[in-house]
Amino acid sequence: MNTANFITMTALGSVYGINAQDVGRKLKALGLRTDDGRPSHRALDEGFVQEKLLEFGGSHWLWNEQKACGVLDGAGNRRGGDKGEEIVDGCILIRGG
Repeated sequence: MNTANFITMTALGSVYGINAQDVGRKLKALGLRTDDGRPSHRALDEGFVQEKLLEFGGSHWLWNEQKACGVLDGAGNRRGGDKGEEIVDGCILIRGG
């Protein structure tokens, strides 16, 4: 049974407090998207994405939330945007005021 949660780049961006375009740039920098914005061979081969067919034709790509967040977290991206937190050596430090 496949229990993976596949989400849009907009929803993925909301995890990090950024927009879909910024998510796309980050995924591209990590080798998960090509220069033209399509999922890379790696993303396809490793199950990062699945194609969703639209009701009236066409399609778009959904991203495996766990896998995508795993690589984004591993690259030092902070969830929820800058809320006074910093990731150092895998630990989240909360800056006080």
